[in-house]
Amino acid sequence: MRQGVFSLILFLLGSHLAYGKGASERFVEGTQALENGKTASAIAIFEEMIDDHWHSAALYHNLGVAYQRQDSSPRALVAFYRSWLLAPFSSSAKQPFQQLAQDTGLSSRRLETATRQATALAWQGPITLLAMLTFWSGMILAILAFNRPWLRNTGLSLLGMGLLLGIAAYLCHHQAPPASAAWVVSADKAPLRATHDEAGPVLSQLSPFTVVHLSSTRKGWHHVQLENGLSGWVQVDHVERLRPWLAED
Repeated sequence: MRQGVFSLILFLLGSHLAYGKGASERFVEGTQALENGKTASAIAIFEEMIDDHWHSAALYHNLGVAYQRQDSSPRALVAFYRSWLLAPFSSSAKQPFQQLAQDTGLSSRRLETATRQATALAWQGPITLLAMLTFWSGMILAILAFNRPWLRNTGLSLLGMGLLLGIAAYLCHHQAPPASAAWVVSADKAPLRATHDEAGPVLSQLSPFTVVHLSSTRKGWHHVQLENGLSGWVQVDHVERLRPWLAED
């Protein structure tokens, strides 16, 4: 990654990382390690920050670059996707994910789903705000209308528009990836087992980028459910949540 890109990430630190001086220093330390070719050190610093519940588009962007340098494309793609989800209107966050998705051969169906989810997440907030403003404006006009039919009709129209926008916001919310959503990030296929130990019967082999939903964790294993309904246990190192910050709420 060129020096200018890292300079931009550092410039955006104030707006993306509101964690205080200590976190800012750690982010700079990790970025400098990445610039100096100390990829493993950079990954360790960034992952430690995430374990400490710090999340930002800049942090995940740099983590994606680091994993990409280690030829860990599945983990890099998840990191870039998290960056995009945290800054859904940013083309600089969107482009690395889409480029790597093409380079790694991510299926068009999976790419379309990821794009739809990010777009829904981007518009959920603005549409929700507009719905609330429109609805309550209509409510106020309808209450104050008295014997002025045109004002009452305007208020009722705004109420209807507010309800429709509320439905749109609800649909956007349900299009976004839930807290349980995760991708398989192992370099090779990850075994899905019937029990949470390596001696358990193998139910299926999960390819990279397979979507799973996490339900529980026990002794280094996640209990997951696939989109086809099949469920079982997979080692925690083989999957990554798409929105880990939701799981912390």
